[in-house]
Amino acid sequence: MLRGLFCRSLSNRTVIAAMIVCSAIVAATAASAATLTLSWMDNAAGTAMFKVERKTGTTGTYTLIGTTGTGIETYADSTVSVGTTYCYRVKASNAFGDSGYSNEACGSVAATFDVTIAKAGTGSGTVVSAPAGINCGSDCVGSYVPSGTVTLTATPVGGSFFSGWSGGGCAGTGPCVMAGNAKVTVTATFSLDNNGQVVPGALTLALTGQIRDRVGMSNGAGAPDGFLDGTFLVTLGGTSARTVTRLELQRTGGGVWDTVGSSSAWILGVATSLDGSLLNTSSDSVNFTLAPGGSAVLFASDTGGGLFASGSAFTLTATFSDGSTASASTTVFP
Repeated sequence: MLRGLFCRSLSNRTVIAAMIVCSAIVAATAASAATLTLSWMDNAAGTAMFKVERKTGTTGTYTLIGTTGTGIETYADSTVSVGTTYCYRVKASNAFGDSGYSNEACGSVAATFDVTIAKAGTGSGTVVSAPAGINCGSDCVGSYVPSGTVTLTATPVGGSFFSGWSGGGCAGTGPCVMAGNAKVTVTATFSLDNNGQVVPGALTLALTGQIRDRVGMSNGAGAPDGFLDGTFLVTLGGTSARTVTRLELQRTGGGVWDTVGSSSAWILGVATSLDGSLLNTSSDSVNFTLAPGGSAVLFASDTGGGLFASGSAFTLTATFSDGSTASASTTVFP
């Protein structure tokens, strides 16, 4: 960003001079494709319009490119090319005539959109970008096509959780989607799961027994099949509600159930209570929200009573609406 100051007095244009004395013009790259935005201070109390002139390079010739409305203090020039320097000046105008010119201010649209990742907090994790360019980790700076969309995703390591973004317009804990044509730094904060706190979005899983028959032995059998299902209770930890869009249950040694009807896995029935309506009987997916501390009941069909024997181990993976996942495990004991 370049800044200059205009402080000129013109004795033969007293009215205009009083209006424009000590006005500043600023030229800066804007966060949009091939646009330079100017701004200045209007000392005319909103009674003057402004004429904007531009030249290409520092040695070109100024030409008029636009006139603002009365009292307007900004002008966006979208007729610019990436990598070319443009210089600007403005003058005020009203019924009494024109003022002298402001200072000159120059700027250019960057040829690349540079993103730098900074990390903060007591925890650890990685940040990756799409398109590729950042894997931080080790490579924490990426250059992208101006105005192109960049998506940043943070993944904590074990024992840590992702606390959120700051900078670059990013916030929250979901993927950060951004676009621009100027350098920007985004901070990813990772925190430790210490002092007994619950990791936001963490799950707990418990087998409550084989006490209901709600689903069958196929990928779309959302009806009883004559065998009691393995019945689980999944509970969400943390302090924020999460929307669940997929659940997959895997048994160590063989057996997979999920909520995607188009997969080859057997159906994993989901309900808000033991006898409540299944959330995935009329569609091939789930989309429901769990409050902090909230639970859902899962039903996984058995085959002859053999899949939920003592010592069987299960892992549940939940996919949330922001694309993140969380897992929980449990083992059947006598």
